Amino acid sequence: ALVIDGVLQTNPAALNQELAGVTQIEILKGPQGALYGRNAVAGAMILTTRKPGDEFEGDVTVGAGSDGLIKGNFFVGGPVGPAKVALTGFYRDTDGQWNNRRLGCDDCVDRLEEFGGQLRALFDVGGGSLDFKARVSQVDAGAINFNAVTSLAEAAAFLNFPALNSDPNEHNFDYINNVAPQNEQDTINLSLKGDWDVGLGTLTAYVAYNDQENFFLTDGTSAAFGLYALNGVCQASIATQANTFPLQPPFNYGTPPARADIFLPPYSNTTCDGYQYQQRDQQDLSFEVRLASPGDQAVRWIAGAYYGDIERRVVVSQGADLARGFTATAFVPRSGLNPTDLLYDDTFNSTVLAGFGQLAVDVTDGVEVALAVRYAREEREVENNVP
Repeated sequence: ALVIDGVLQTNPAALNQELAGVTQIEILKGPQGALYGRNAVAGAMILTTRKPGDEFEGDVTVGAGSDGLIKGNFFVGGPVGPAKVALTGFYRDTDGQWNNRRLGCDDCVDRLEEFGGQLRALFDVGGGSLDFKARVSQVDAGAINFNAVTSLAEAAAFLNFPALNSDPNEHNFDYINNVAPQNEQDTINLSLKGDWDVGLGTLTAYVAYNDQENFFLTDGTSAAFGLYALNGVCQASIATQANTFPLQPPFNYGTPPARADIFLPPYSNTTCDGYQYQQRDQQDLSFEVRLASPGDQAVRWIAGAYYGDIERRVVVSQGADLARGFTATAFVPRSGLNPTDLLYDDTFNSTVLAGFGQLAVDVTDGVEVALAVRYAREEREVENNVP
């Protein structure tokens, strides 16, 4: 589970973005499901970010490094009327560590560009406080920067061809795929959290809305399995590349004209891999309210309730690379640039309602015994979007 400033993040992809202004990271080891739900089987990460103070302050950080790295962020905050307001911005751009030998570029393997900003405002309301946050970010990056190493010991011995049983620790990374990857993520996070001292304890409540859209399109693996071996564009691509582009052993183009001994790698320099497209979009709305006893008591307790409404669309598709470019969408018809051959496209709607509580008792100094319980009901619906 990921908790940022007391708000549970329902989408684990929330961690796939710059976390500017982090002041503390707390790791809770072991099951934390009673307090944080079903995503906390292995533990919880609790992040705290910088708040605006009682006086105006600000800072700017800039940096540069190898591989075309540039980054910067700023923070400015302080009192504005009855509130304390902070504005944070960040930018990061790098070409990545790897080059693509087939495409001749140093920014089409593991590049990353990200920028965004956050507005945060703290208010005193009704004897307590409200914490409002609005955050947006955008990512443009590479995708699936994999290399293949063969581990075929029996074949290497039978054919007396040691390259078939390679040592991955000695592998020379060589990116040769012919498809420049596209990987985009747009994120909006809104939350409003309140804390009040009600005598019996501290009452905390929040409402949060998140909207994240993410897709990537990149090279496939079909060349290694010959799935497009009879495709005319694939065959022409092999013939052209065999004359101009050497492959690392054990991979080869085979002996013409039959090429029966061909052994192409996945993510190859030919069109024979086809392409792969994946998409994960999520919108969610969540509420939580909890009442906690003072933390300095020998016997402490927490009681609360949670509601979440989540809509997630998941797409995995594969199709043909006809050397005509690509349309980055779930389904491409036969008449399109890159017609779809395999498609998984579902929308999941989940509604979660839960109640939870915890009782903790100090036995001796440094020894605590705690009992926590959570009851949750989740209703799911699945809609298939394959045409």
